[in-house]
Amino acid sequence: MQRFKGRSSFLINRLLKREGALWHPGYYDHAIRSEASLRKQARYILGNPVRAGLATRLGEYPYGWCRWPLDDNEAG
Repeated sequence: MQRFKGRSSFLINRLLKREGALWHPGYYDHAIRSEASLRKQARYILGNPVRAGLATRLGEYPYGWCRWPLDDNEAG
C-alpha cells in the first residue's frame, strides 16, 4: 500500500503541477472473513461519498458500484 500511495502521489502531483500530501496519512487493513463482513465493508466504502458530501444517499454517486442492492440506512 505504501508503494502504491507513494507512486500515485508522485504521478498525480506531477500531472497537477503541485506538491504536498495527497493521501490521508493512515491506512486501516480489514480482513474479510465472511459474507457479512464483506457486505459491511462494501456498505462502508459506498458511504464514503455520502460522508464527504458528494452525494446525499447511497447509489447517487456516479462512480460507486456494488453487486448487492443496498439501502440508505445500511451505510456505516
